[in-house]
Amino acid sequence: MEEFDPFAAPRSDPLVAPAQTATQSANQDRGSLPPGWVQHVDLNSGKEYYANNLTGETSWSRPQAMEQPHTMTAPVAMVVEVPEVQETAAEGSLRKPSFDAADGAAAVPPNPPAQQPAYQSPPQPYQPPVQPPVVQQQYQAQQQDTPTTLARMLSGKLHGECLARISMRTLLVKEWKPCFWVFHKPNELLVLRKREDYLDFNVNPYLTAEEKEFLVKKRVNINANVTAYPINQKDYGLFASAHTYNFKVEEQRDYGPAILIKFGAPSMSMLEDLRAAINDQIVAERAKGRSAGR
Repeated sequence: MEEFDPFAAPRSDPLVAPAQTATQSANQDRGSLPPGWVQHVDLNSGKEYYANNLTGETSWSRPQAMEQPHTMTAPVAMVVEVPEVQETAAEGSLRKPSFDAADGAAAVPPNPPAQQPAYQSPPQPYQPPVQPPVVQQQYQAQQQDTPTTLARMLSGKLHGECLARISMRTLLVKEWKPCFWVFHKPNELLVLRKREDYLDFNVNPYLTAEEKEFLVKKRVNINANVTAYPINQKDYGLFASAHTYNFKVEEQRDYGPAILIKFGAPSMSMLEDLRAAINDQIVAERAKGRSAGR
């Protein structure tokens, strides 16, 4: 008995080897078969036949293989660029790219136009309203000769300059401020900061009614219920540099007397004419009341 050699070449079957050798030689002589086709030999007739292992089809005639080109080309890979996801600052959300079906390329819709802020014109300097030429000429002429215009405007009206405490704050803290007073009407006393304000109050065509009224710091309507107290002298210490002469004007109301204004001056002569004019008007108003009561 022969020993088994694991490294020896395998022996072929004497019955199957001739058929396999014939098949291999035929395939080598006639070229390769199409994919799936295998050549066999009929044992009964000895003829060659062909069988397709994929479809189960058999044929006595040799199937023709399709000619393949000898050159091989590498497949072309299509590269599609996908844009990055964009974030719009206006909407504050992510916008996804859209794809164009015609060419397969990614088409990113354009961002919506940023909303432009409404146009704001730069601030313009104050332009006074346009007045008729005649009014402008009159006002310009008055400005060129202010002393003469004021003298003519104050002619026949009692007026002067002194100190005053008008607001509640100045009354409480005893703060005196310079003022210009004038009897605009017989029973109406206007208190302003300076003489020129009275000129603007009367003839300035560029001021509105509200702006003119702002120039008037105090409007005292003298009637029968108003009282002008005598002038006295008082040392206000830190609130005045010297002894100050002053008097107050009160009005009797339903809840009691109310201080309307206080006038002051470093000399008594500056206040005598003002107090005398107020008292004269008070006497006239009380006389009108008595005559109306009859």
